[in-house]
Amino acid sequence: MNTYSRLRRRFWQSSYLLQGFLEGDLFWGKFRLAVLVGVSLLFVLGGIITETIILSYVEHITLFEFPILGSAAPRALSILYTAMLHSLRFILIPVTAFTIALLVGAHYVQDIYELDSYWIGMRYLLACMFGIGYPRLQIDEGRKMVRPGEVNTLAMIGGPGYVMIRPGNAVLFERLAHPSNVLAAGWHFISRFESIKEIIDLNDQHGYIEKTTAMTKDGILVNVHDVHFRYRLWGSRRLGGGTGRSPANPYPFSTQAAYNQAYKRAVRGDGLTTWNAAVQLVMEAAILDFIRGNQVDTVTAPASSSDDPRNKIRQRLLSPEIRGRLKDLGAELIWFDTGHFSLEKPIDDQRIETWGAEWVGDAKVIQAYGKSQRQVFQELGRAEAQAELLMSIIHSLESLDIPEDQKSQAVSNLFLIRTAQVLESMSTVYGTEGNLPGDGNG
Repeated sequence: MNTYSRLRRRFWQSSYLLQGFLEGDLFWGKFRLAVLVGVSLLFVLGGIITETIILSYVEHITLFEFPILGSAAPRALSILYTAMLHSLRFILIPVTAFTIALLVGAHYVQDIYELDSYWIGMRYLLACMFGIGYPRLQIDEGRKMVRPGEVNTLAMIGGPGYVMIRPGNAVLFERLAHPSNVLAAGWHFISRFESIKEIIDLNDQHGYIEKTTAMTKDGILVNVHDVHFRYRLWGSRRLGGGTGRSPANPYPFSTQAAYNQAYKRAVRGDGLTTWNAAVQLVMEAAILDFIRGNQVDTVTAPASSSDDPRNKIRQRLLSPEIRGRLKDLGAELIWFDTGHFSLEKPIDDQRIETWGAEWVGDAKVIQAYGKSQRQVFQELGRAEAQAELLMSIIHSLESLDIPEDQKSQAVSNLFLIRTAQVLESMSTVYGTEGNLPGDGNG
């Protein structure tokens, strides 16, 4: 254990009192105000005593004569009055500095939180420092109950202040770097540096999927219409009884479920996914996975009652896998209706399109292969013709003895003759239209 840890354990009470004095609310706010007023009065009283001693020394009057009514009383009162006036001027410096700091702090609060009014920032600062005028906020119906045009610092900034949470609601509060608490119905004091992260409606929620589409294993598009389901924040039967609700605990919930609801949602291009949308995605994926994993006859026309697709979907939705996914989002499935199925096109047309797509694809592959082979043979024929032309010209030049003055003309004539012979040979071998021998076109 290092020296810092030992000192911290030894003086933990002093550390706690210091932290409470600097950051505490409620009692500590009033205590800070009392300390400020007390220090100011002591400062003034000290100045008065100091000035009185100085002036009494100058006027040659002792302090013991001050409370005695006699000839020295008027002089003593005059000295005391003069001392008060002289000492009050020294209090102007700290009062001015504190006032300027308070005004600048209020302006900073207004700027950092983009408040419309300067005095809203001032009220927030006074509430934080001295516990003066704590704001109040009511939470009901899953939202902050703020009147139009009203600016509530609890709703915009956070604590300190009082929050009234109505039954059927829960609120997740967050500090600067981590969640602080999850609170349900009742009056609660929220300290500084705490803010409202998520408001949770504990009532049963209704979900609805109007239409979604998936493709079966045999390539048939199946539509699913009018899927309804109900869910709520996960609370387990241990917290709410056998039915999930009880008169003693009508809105049971798990703190971990509240954390899951707030922090385990996906972030997309348009922002954070809502809790309702996240639950709907899980339900929709479970139904569509069943359709994708089966043929169309299994989905729309099962062979027996034991293969009822709705019963299989029900088993999947109630499976530990799907319940685990919902629990990861803080949700508990209560009831659902899988709606009804329909086909995107008539079944015969879709079967023909699916059947024909495979054959068309194979035919296009064979056709492409044939075209590529033909191009290869054509390029090979051109290369052979060029090589034969060059070799024949070279051999002809080597076998002839041509004078120097006739060499240029002879070479030109020989080149033309051999070119004509090669072209005639190519037309005989490959056919007049560039087809291979034996293909029926030569």
